[in-house]
Amino acid sequence: MNEKQFSFSYENDAAASYLVIQMASNNIIHQYQVEMIAHNPNTRILPFVIRQNNGEINIHYNITSKLSLNQFLLRRKLTKDELLIVLRGIAETILGSKNYFLWEDSFLLAKDYIFINPVTLKVSMVYIPIASDQNICEDFRNFVIALIVNTVKLEDNGEDNYVIKILNYLKEQTFNIAEFRTLLSEMYIGKDKDELQTNHEELNQKNTSDKNEKKDATIKNIKMNASATLKIVGLIQMLFCIIILLIILNMHPFDAITFTGAVLFIGALDFLILRKFLNKKNLIEVLGIKRKKEISLPDNIQKNDMIHETKDTVFLGKTKSNQPCLKSIKEGATEIIIIDKMNFIIGRLEEQVDYISNNKTVGRVHVELISREGNYYIKDLNSRNGTSLNGKRINSNIEYQLKESDKIAIADSEYIFAIE
Repeated sequence: MNEKQFSFSYENDAAASYLVIQMASNNIIHQYQVEMIAHNPNTRILPFVIRQNNGEINIHYNITSKLSLNQFLLRRKLTKDELLIVLRGIAETILGSKNYFLWEDSFLLAKDYIFINPVTLKVSMVYIPIASDQNICEDFRNFVIALIVNTVKLEDNGEDNYVIKILNYLKEQTFNIAEFRTLLSEMYIGKDKDELQTNHEELNQKNTSDKNEKKDATIKNIKMNASATLKIVGLIQMLFCIIILLIILNMHPFDAITFTGAVLFIGALDFLILRKFLNKKNLIEVLGIKRKKEISLPDNIQKNDMIHETKDTVFLGKTKSNQPCLKSIKEGATEIIIIDKMNFIIGRLEEQVDYISNNKTVGRVHVELISREGNYYIKDLNSRNGTSLNGKRINSNIEYQLKESDKIAIADSEYIFAIE
């Protein structure tokens, strides 16, 4: 299907983001295909609804929480495993359409209109229920070649033969999608057809599990060390009590002045020892908490400079002149997000964003802030809970210009846009 014969836009409502395809009303919509997809949901085909307005047909595709393949690839090159997952997902979607009495030629093969789950890499495609005279095999061949040439990460370990093997097959006169899918499977001898996808998902789960296990182990270690520390403190205080008692028992006759002086001296000594033992620096070391290495700051960075905090790293740096940032004040604490890239993404998925939010209402890849020719823009990336500008929810995948002091809500996290 040739995307040039349609117009594209994006819309939002309170619960979802939509890709909208507009076409002239003289296009014949095949209703049985619409009903087939509606009654037999397929996660690889984007769900849609059709609306007619002013002699125009509008098809609304739900793309909530998904990234276009093009947006995804702006942040990373595909490895061998990732390429095979994506290509096989596309091939199986096209081939499986026959089970729904759909036409293979009616899928859009373009990076902007193939959508991907950024965690599992599962693809979801746009199906347009009208007849097409396009050659799907030729379109697929050209799409794969462009994808490999522009976005594949070549390995340094000599394992790039798979790329040559794929490209050579694409040149064959007898090329077809079914045999191409078989070729992809043969590249993983001994694995069933779903194992590659499963391995990728298990890897993501394992990484999350490992992080949680490390966190739990650290907390357990801190608790154990804290308990030991308190016991030592108790023993020191008990020892000084015994010393005072012995002084009293051996004082003949009882001298109040001498006794008072001894108590004050021992008490002061007790205080100094405990203070040394339990000061912030030593307490952190006793509790087993790893301290950050002291940073030697350049001359142009002062102690009161802004702090840009992310999930794993605290970046200490001074903002440049006319540096854009987002400011938020919560419970008396000021949070400042310094926008230090031309395309700056906020979300929860570490591999795909520049600022990691701990707010679970924020999407994995939620919003993009763009700097271009001295102007600044904001773009929602199909987030479930949306992005608002000055109290109004913005449509996804559309750039909105920002001005000083604009109010931005990323899900329920509120910020002020500033240039300092």
